[in-house]
Amino acid sequence: MSARHIQPHRYFNAYLFIAIWILGIVLRFYDLAHLPPGLWYDEALNGLNALSLIEEQPLRLAFIYEGLPQEPFFMYLIAGFFLLFGASGLVIRIASAVIGSLTIPLLYYVVRESAGRRVALLSALCLALLRWHVHFSRVGFRTILVPLVTLACFLFFLRGLRTKKWSAFVLAGVFLGLGFYTYLSFYFVPLILLLTLGSAYWAKSHSLRRTWKQIVLMFAVGAVVFLPLGITYVGQPEFFLGRVDMVSLFDEGLWPGIKQIMRNGWDVLLMFSFKGDHVPKHNIPYVPVLDALTSLFFLLGIVMLIRGLKRSVFHSLVFWWFLVMMLPSVLSFGAPNLLRVLGLSPALAIILALGYEKGYELARSGWRSRGLATVVMLFCLGMFGTVEVTRYFVVWRNDIRTWYDFNSRWAELARSVAQVPKEQYLIYVPGDIFYHTTFKFIVRGRQDVFPMRLPDAFTRDDKQARDHLVVTTLYGEVYPEVRRLFPRAAIVESFSDPPAAASRPWAYVFRIPSDDLLSSVRAESLLRGLRIDVNR
Repeated sequence: MSARHIQPHRYFNAYLFIAIWILGIVLRFYDLAHLPPGLWYDEALNGLNALSLIEEQPLRLAFIYEGLPQEPFFMYLIAGFFLLFGASGLVIRIASAVIGSLTIPLLYYVVRESAGRRVALLSALCLALLRWHVHFSRVGFRTILVPLVTLACFLFFLRGLRTKKWSAFVLAGVFLGLGFYTYLSFYFVPLILLLTLGSAYWAKSHSLRRTWKQIVLMFAVGAVVFLPLGITYVGQPEFFLGRVDMVSLFDEGLWPGIKQIMRNGWDVLLMFSFKGDHVPKHNIPYVPVLDALTSLFFLLGIVMLIRGLKRSVFHSLVFWWFLVMMLPSVLSFGAPNLLRVLGLSPALAIILALGYEKGYELARSGWRSRGLATVVMLFCLGMFGTVEVTRYFVVWRNDIRTWYDFNSRWAELARSVAQVPKEQYLIYVPGDIFYHTTFKFIVRGRQDVFPMRLPDAFTRDDKQARDHLVVTTLYGEVYPEVRRLFPRAAIVESFSDPPAAASRPWAYVFRIPSDDLLSSVRAESLLRGLRIDVNR
């Protein structure tokens, strides 16, 4: 066949890949300003850490807040996005969306290296549509870096095994070391590489004698790249051990911990097709990762993966990738936890692709009709995409638990406070809200916003003579005191939950004119002996 006839086919695959990538980008950026709602604690914390790089200490590897250690890579990325686009919750999520979008073509190139163009296209499509990966590409969590950096490491690892080039192993080592700066679950990636090499040696599917020096170099380069973070951990072990202690299952002893690990392992296996993560900010509570129809192709893909173990290093890599990256949830509380095991989402996409490819082959040979088999496979893929998009952008979006879980109350209040003209009022906010990272990030830099203090919130400052805005909630004790002491105070804004919650306003903002505010002597006299909780 002449090159003239081959060329259109090649361009068709390129156009198809670009279409898949665009689809993945659209799903990760569509309506990003409003979905997810609010701004979760960890997202705001990452934003504050990124700002500290810009405003306080530009070079450091250790981040810890309220006993919560944070890996540094994501902080530096967000800081870069802040410098380019300004600091906001949306920009934090844009950084994640960019990372998630870049993961799709990287998966395509990894799979194409070893399994061919068709499986690569199917893998990219499955990841582009996968609700699990779409969601974490739209929130500002560090875990979104794990799939990307893992894929980069595996790309050069597989290329090194195939080409024997030293440069490929060096780059694999660079990304291996860099991965330790992303998120705690990446610490299992070296185990995946070791098990893959062990499987290849046992099955004699690859001659490791020719590459053992390059493999040693890969791990050595990874160790060198990790070294600065490792030195930080040695000098300040709480930055590593603090994370491990937070999720440890062995607080009550060895045997209870082992039993919990066994239960967790079963729960993590069930999450794919039967019972998913229960946390609303990760998932529609208890809905499995895959629908029933897609689960059939998942099982078929597992069969094809196992059948290829002895003849393919790539199959061994995906097999161990899928199993080992379950461990971050198996070995910690709250299983299944989709956030902690996001690193296996590309492996799941590859397994689904293997299942769809085999399903197509079976349909084609059984019906002896390429056209009919193609139509059926397109229908199955279309159903997968329809279910994933509907579950995320309709079902999960309209679940009231999603709104609550993303600190939407605090975020709405903080955005309202941030819009108040500076230095026009003195603003007092309940302590639990004021010290929350969501509020602190959104209202950062304001010198006229204070945690609720009594009698200060009710006392006139003769030097400034400014009205006070006092934020009260129906769960606290300040609200009735404002009503009692300042009957003329005007409610300038109220905050309600979404209509689905069917609730009355949970917070009011009172404007107390400076003329109505109390003198310090009178305020102390009226409030003497009262024990008022100013944190709620």
